[in-house]
Formats: sequence, structure tokens, C-alpha cells
Amino acid sequence: MENPNGSSITKQLADAYLCDDGLPIAVSPKFVGHETLRDEMQNRDPRFFQNIATHDEIRTIRDGVVLSYWGDIYDALNTSGERTSPAGYINIKGYNPDMAYHVQQYEESPGIIYRYAEALLNYAEAKAELGNITQGDLDISINKLRARVGMPDMKLDIGFVDPDRDFPALSPLINEIRRERRIELACEGYRWNDIARWAAADELIVGKRLKGFKASQITDNQFPVDNEGFLDPLFERMPNGYGFVLGRDYLTSIPIEQLVLNPALTQNPGWPSTVQ
Repeated sequence: MENPNGSSITKQLADAYLCDDGLPIAVSPKFVGHETLRDEMQNRDPRFFQNIATHDEIRTIRDGVVLSYWGDIYDALNTSGERTSPAGYINIKGYNPDMAYHVQQYEESPGIIYRYAEALLNYAEAKAELGNITQGDLDISINKLRARVGMPDMKLDIGFVDPDRDFPALSPLINEIRRERRIELACEGYRWNDIARWAAADELIVGKRLKGFKASQITDNQFPVDNEGFLDPLFERMPNGYGFVLGRDYLTSIPIEQLVLNPALTQNPGWPSTVQ
């Protein structure tokens, strides 16, 4: 998943961005490959670059000196670095290198409170789930977002099946609407609520480890690498992937203090009801 409070984006999210022909990387002839980040960046949905630092992206300007992410990027792969990014893909959404921090503990950049894009995505998803979505519905919702970034329109007849789709049991249209939501709202704090609402932890979380880009791109890698050469930073901590418990973890536990204060409350299923 994508952490709105951190700077690391996963391979799973990076792979979700379509190519600029409107096709997934698994079927598009325009996808160059994963060998380097420069390869991955070619011919992609422009929102890829709004989220992920390019080689020439300005990281900061200090005393008139411009530092790029790929000039001193891989303190970012150091877990104690200023912009930690153990997956290699650095999240830059909303980052402003010119921002002045007049008080160290606070920044002065404006925050997004409401997103019109979310309303459009909600509309498209609701119509699709009801089974009565039309091309006109897509045109007044998702295709407005695509037009903004110069991507091809989504068609009611998707016209392809992504072999790497997240939800093989669901229609191509539902899969693509969910993809659109993921990439448009990436790193803004929506992802877990969407996964919980779709009851999709079994497809997206259980047994999964979050991967990064090709480790061969960097010279001083300190993280594990999987058998395909991709960064696998969580392998040592959870070799079997996330231990999400489907019958428990969609709900968080009620704090013990609240149970003590109100004996009428009962603990959510699977969580201890008393202090051990």
C-alpha cells in the first residue's frame, strides 16, 4: 500500500500506471521494461511523474545549489535518510522544493481538504457497481480526469483484459475503475478505506510483501532482493508476507481503557477483551 506519511512508493503502485496509449504495462507495446527507472518512465500516464521522482527532479535548493533526487538520492534507500524510500520509488506528490520552513516543526504549504476527483470517481464506481453505467457516465467522471492529463478516454467496453489485474473475478470495467481510483488518489490516504470497503484484503494484503524497483540500478543496496532482482525490503521481517487475519483485521480493536470505562462495550471479534 501507499503511505501518505512516507516517501516510498511500491512497485505494485508503479506498475498500476497505464502506458500513454491507455493500456496496462502487461499488454502495451509501449512499455519499455523494468530494468531501470528511466525505462519504466517512458510512455507512461503523466500521473506517474506527479507521484514518482524522476532522475532530474529537484529535491531541494540550498543556498542556490540545486540537488536532484538522483544526485544524492540513495541516502533515500537508507532507512535513516532524510527521505527514506526502501522501495526505490520516491513519492513527490505535493512536495515543493522551494517551500520555506520558517518554523522547523511546521510547514506552510496548503493542504487538500476536498477532492473533486474523489466525487467523480465515487460516481463512476457507484454506477458500475449498480450495473447501469453508460459511456456518458464515464465521460462526465473518469474521462474528465484523464483529459486533464492527456490520457485516452476510458471506454465502456474496456477492450482488453490485464493478466495482472487485481480482481480476476470482476469485470474489466470494475478493475479499470478501481485502478483509476488508485492512481488518481495515490498517497492521499484513501487506499486502506478502499481495500476495506471492497473487502479486498485477501487479494491485496494477505501473504503479500511490498516490492521495489530493480536493485541492479543502485550500487550500495542494503535491502534483500527477490528472485527476479527486485528490491524486497520486508523479506527478513515477514518472509511469509502480511499476516492479515480476515476475520479480525478489517476492524481495529477497541482500546482496553474504553472497555473499562464502559462495561457495556464488547471487544471486536478476534481481539483480546482484557489486558493480558
